[in-house]
Amino acid sequence: MRITAQERFWSRVDKSHGKEPQSNCWVWTGGLDAEGYGVFYIGNKRWQAHRFAWELAHGPIPCGQKICHRCDNPPCVREDHLFCGTQRENVLDAARKGRLKAYKKGADHHNARKSHCKNGHLFTPENTLLREGKWRRCLTCRDASNARVMAKTKARRIADSELR
Repeated sequence: MRITAQERFWSRVDKSHGKEPQSNCWVWTGGLDAEGYGVFYIGNKRWQAHRFAWELAHGPIPCGQKICHRCDNPPCVREDHLFCGTQRENVLDAARKGRLKAYKKGADHHNARKSHCKNGHLFTPENTLLREGKWRRCLTCRDASNARVMAKTKARRIADSELR
């Protein structure tokens, strides 16, 4: 007898989980992604466990909607801990609860510590374009990119003139 996707799904859920403050969460015990959300496969299709739980309880997720956690516990699949909302509503919910990460800018950003561009050119004052402290660009790479674009444009113009 073959096990159904629902039976397989629920076999990976711990309904007795006692972790505070989400003491009544139903926790996914299967695989997790990098952000801690449950991952579930049906054939070749990859599902996030909380989205699968929502669809079991409510049917298809409306287009453009996210499935968000009231409990702020990514592996939770308990249907009444989930709500359907837009990305904006999810971000506002996170802000209200103080869950938004503080993004580092300027000299504190991880890219600011890099001494070379991705092609190995040294970031020097002469070789670096700075834009209002928001980003920087290697001038050697910029010039090479511009030269490639110009060569393509010239080749296209020559090809167009030969067709006439």
